[in-house]
Amino acid sequence: MKENEDVAESSVDLHQIWLGYVNEHMAVGAELSPSLEFTAFDVLERFFELHPLFSPRWEAIMSVVYSDAFDEDADAALITAAKVGSFDNWASLSAGVWRNLTERLLYCEVVIYSAAAADPFEITDRLPIGLSHEQQSMSLFLKYFLGHGRSIDRRVLPFKRRRSISFLSPSQSLQRH
Repeated sequence: MKENEDVAESSVDLHQIWLGYVNEHMAVGAELSPSLEFTAFDVLERFFELHPLFSPRWEAIMSVVYSDAFDEDADAALITAAKVGSFDNWASLSAGVWRNLTERLLYCEVVIYSAAAADPFEITDRLPIGLSHEQQSMSLFLKYFLGHGRSIDRRVLPFKRRRSISFLSPSQSLQRH
């Protein structure tokens, strides 16, 4: 039972990270105003804007086997991004962390796309007014990646053996020298 309590406690803390980011950046009085509404396609659009973080490293990321052993390091990278408001510190992340974050991205996109296919006009998310476009993207990214994206159901993702000419150690940094 203690293990389940730790998981629940950890989830609450992670949930507070994205909420804290939103609260720090929203406009004064935004809590009294109507919120911005996002359909699933709106959320997907924001996720697609983040693909340039992953695409230059794609081959290296996919040459590493996914392991949930990197969950805590991935969470730490997301928490740091929330604190500094950017992904600039991600250059030194290990290949295993990048793979973990990539799997979260793929999983979230598959789940959100499924929701969009079911009802393209349904409101799936709301954020307070006063956030810049980048802050809205960061808020949604943190919400999903520190929330449901952590509990990846591998059966939802297509299984495909990926081959690469180089195999990296999951602990190896993908930082270019």
